[in-house]
Amino acid sequence: MKSVLRILTGSDSFRRIYGTFSIEHYLQEWILEDVVRLFPKEFLRQIFETLHNLSHPGVKTTIKLVGDRFLWPGYKKQFAEWTRCSVPCQRGKIQRNTVSTLGKYPVPRHRFDHVHIDLVGPLPLSHGYIYALACVDRFSRWPEAIPLKDIKSETVAFEFYAHWISGFGVPEWLTSDQGRQLESRLFRDFARLFGVKVVHTTPYHPQENGSVERLHRQLKSAVWAHCN
Repeated sequence: MKSVLRILTGSDSFRRIYGTFSIEHYLQEWILEDVVRLFPKEFLRQIFETLHNLSHPGVKTTIKLVGDRFLWPGYKKQFAEWTRCSVPCQRGKIQRNTVSTLGKYPVPRHRFDHVHIDLVGPLPLSHGYIYALACVDRFSRWPEAIPLKDIKSETVAFEFYAHWISGFGVPEWLTSDQGRQLESRLFRDFARLFGVKVVHTTPYHPQENGSVERLHRQLKSAVWAHCN
């Protein structure tokens, strides 16, 4: 703090505006009387660097740290910009950017052009089946639940072909979550063989597969309610 005060009180412009007082006078006044000082704008950067470099706090903490003792018009916006551009902060702090954009899909032209799929289970065992592959047509919202004995990639691919493709034709687009069975090399090769474009939902936006997720929840709820 004293280093900042020496810079401030030692300048000619400061003396012309505020007169000549000792560093100890200002320091004591700020600490005991909780006074907020309005200083010329040319001192802004020096005060910011001196206080921010103590521990490199974030934007809100830096603004509060300085704003409790100093005041300039528009200082919050300026300090926020300088804090975000601080190289030591960028290098030393973990940034978790968990926001990603929603996927954009073309509007389907016909029924069964674009299908959303999701795996459901484990469910109560019935005739050897314990899982289901939920499928929803994006155009008509037609739902199907295909029973599965396991969720291996080859099982999922075969049952999707046997129950959906054989009945409704090959879709142009297929949307799924990021389940390993639906991201496997076998399933990608299966889709490539039929010329299907596979789109996976982004990690932080599973609602892109919302229509089949709703079927997923309804199916599980209905099955468990029936069993109980």
